[in-house]
Amino acid sequence: MSGESEVFGSDAQKRMLQKGHEIWELLSHDPRYCCHGRGVQVARDCENAIGLVTSLARLHGVSACECVARENSDDFVAGLKGRGLSTEVFCSFEGGQEAVEISRNWLSGNPLASDLSVHIIGPESPSGLVAAYAEVALAQGVLPADGAVLRGLYRQAFGMVAMESSSGKPIATASAVLNHPDNSKDKDSAQWGQLATIPERQGQKIAKTLGAHSLVYGWDKMGMRHFKTGVKADNISSTRLCNGLGIEDRGNDIVVAIDVSSFESDSMTA
Repeated sequence: MSGESEVFGSDAQKRMLQKGHEIWELLSHDPRYCCHGRGVQVARDCENAIGLVTSLARLHGVSACECVARENSDDFVAGLKGRGLSTEVFCSFEGGQEAVEISRNWLSGNPLASDLSVHIIGPESPSGLVAAYAEVALAQGVLPADGAVLRGLYRQAFGMVAMESSSGKPIATASAVLNHPDNSKDKDSAQWGQLATIPERQGQKIAKTLGAHSLVYGWDKMGMRHFKTGVKADNISSTRLCNGLGIEDRGNDIVVAIDVSSFESDSMTA
């Protein structure tokens, strides 16, 4: 399966995903940038970072600076708003080997529910597995990367789906993707998360267990050595889940910029 036609979300989101691949083709050898499959971002606050994010947002509809020291975050937001862009801010939660060991320990005492099985999306996975991932993610307000990214066709990446063993019904998702160029000092750093669970199975710690599975799998099978995700400051449940796996707030923000004239939205999905 090529994954090229496996694009999900609204029409605006689909256009964003497709355009993001074209922009990444141009910038994928520049360590100032990164891409987790849903657009191109500036990797960290640097010289003219506000200008770079602005240009990407106007070209693509949405972009971000993935690492802004929290004490500089308000000024960064003000700079983007002064250029006519809408903004969102996520706290950057990060972890490495310690998080993986915490995850191993969690899994040893908290296996996935006996009626569920874990399925990994790879290059040869059936299209139905990718569609199942997207079904769960979109229903919970999470925009999935397209199939080519989830299959790992661009760089090391995977999607993970927990499914009912008897019915094949998709229950929960997780994913990770190495999102920096090979010439970046962050080349072994992965965007991790997209943890979503259908409403009737929430509260059963499935997301935490699948999140732990994905951290261990990324470390053991994909060479991922650092994991990062964005969490809204008021999202208490996600904060607790991440902290429980050793993925913690390190004092940096992810500042998102949105050009509503081209993205047709003033909010970015998780």
